[in-house]
Amino acid sequence: MPINSNIKKLSIIQLCRWLMFPSPIVAIFYFRYGLTMKDLFLIQAISSIMISVFEIPTGYISDKYGRKISLILGLSISLFGFITIGSSFGFVGFLIGELFLGLGIAFISGSDSAILYETFLEAGQIKDYSKAESKFQSLHHAGEFIGVISGGFIAAYSFRATYAARSLFILLAIIAAFTLIEPSRKSISVEIKKSVLRSAGEYVSNLWYVFGISAFLFALMIIGFWFVQPILKEEAFPIVGFGIAFAFLKMVSFISARYSSS
Repeated sequence: MPINSNIKKLSIIQLCRWLMFPSPIVAIFYFRYGLTMKDLFLIQAISSIMISVFEIPTGYISDKYGRKISLILGLSISLFGFITIGSSFGFVGFLIGELFLGLGIAFISGSDSAILYETFLEAGQIKDYSKAESKFQSLHHAGEFIGVISGGFIAAYSFRATYAARSLFILLAIIAAFTLIEPSRKSISVEIKKSVLRSAGEYVSNLWYVFGISAFLFALMIIGFWFVQPILKEEAFPIVGFGIAFAFLKMVSFISARYSSS
């Protein structure tokens, strides 16, 4: 099977990963079982710490044992996280589920893009990578767009059904990940590794500005995400409308990512 087959498989994985059916109602779902806004932010803070702590160890596993293994582990752990949340009835269960999701994100982070890049590199088509990456990332927003609209209709029937549907598509992503072909990677000499580390040391001070801006924007996004659902509930907005409202917010992100190649 040609290495280029990875491109289609990764696209399937990316789309399945981001069909976020529970997104429009997740806060309302947590409120239903006694959680408060403070509980929601506490869970998200702990989950974010989990991602940060395991980002480097999981990156090492990806480099050492392969992108495919890291991707499969991340998707499998995420599946367990969605199943745990979808079958829980209180703070502890939701927290455990979110911790699994955080660990899953850490394993997946960078592995999908790395295997896409290495696929183009091995196929001798590296000049086409940038454009393919922009299309690949646009699938993230397309998946969310489709997922939130569908999630609103599914949630009108059952909140837990959104997690069941989410788990099903993560399972499909896992199956697709098993069929990926691991690109060959050339070993890097000790001298080159030392050179990379020296370069990283020279620019690390500038990275703090990037980290600060990214953290600020991420915090605004999280706050907006968690507060908009209670507001919609207070306004007696229909559950189906939750998905439609979130879909409009995702449309701009999808268009921007789809036509960006830099």
